[in-house]
Amino acid sequence: MIYFGSKVNKISDNLSMLINSYDIDFDIYFNQVSNIYFDKNSFTIKPYPSIFEQLKESQYFNITYNLKNITYPCLIANIDKRKIFNRVEKLYFQTELDTILILGEDDEYYYIFDADIAPYLKISKKLIINNIENIIIITSTNSKISYDKNQLFKNNINNIYSKDYIGSNAYLEITNIIKNLKISSKNEISIYYSIKDLSILTYKMINLAKNYTDKNLIMFLQKELEIFGKIINNISHREGNDILYHFFYDLYLNRKELEEYDKHCFT
Repeated sequence: MIYFGSKVNKISDNLSMLINSYDIDFDIYFNQVSNIYFDKNSFTIKPYPSIFEQLKESQYFNITYNLKNITYPCLIANIDKRKIFNRVEKLYFQTELDTILILGEDDEYYYIFDADIAPYLKISKKLIINNIENIIIITSTNSKISYDKNQLFKNNINNIYSKDYIGSNAYLEITNIIKNLKISSKNEISIYYSIKDLSILTYKMINLAKNYTDKNLIMFLQKELEIFGKIINNISHREGNDILYHFFYDLYLNRKELEEYDKHCFT
């Protein structure tokens, strides 16, 4: 099976399947739409705070580390999807957690749903187990989840702040690296998939903000989204690091201004 799709890995979609409800957007619920940090080792820009840390603290989900005596459905995490599904982008881009939803099992197979690949697949237990490192099992507590968009907007707004490698400083760190070093093709592709992921999250934040705030916040976010598009085009057309440097510097300036605006208006 060769993967040709555009998704990277959507934990939010699989969490929705786990609780059998698409009324809750877990990217918004777990503050994934409001801030970012830069992982220098993988050259990946990721949402902050970590969704896994949020899951561990959530009253709505249980985390275990053993496949024995689990109940279905459950999410199984830390799977190497590059090996299971021949996913080319996994050579270059690593998300925080790769998850697959297991719906049931028989002696030799798991019956799974995967938001990235295709729904309702039968897959060898041996193939899954042999491609897991530090297994993580996520199950639902079946508690009714409180989903107040007004409160979630406030939570995400309050999460926008300036700290080392968080928000604007994440963009500044990348800017300095691009300015001083010739980044590799692997680094470029990691950025490419990072920006694709962040574009979705920023779009969600814009839609969330439309109902609860003035136009200034939306203006900052829309500008960020526009620069994301330019970065994707830059990498796709191999336009060079000099142009990429200016785009990331613009991201830094725009996010810095947003953080200052947030500090005075929302906290």
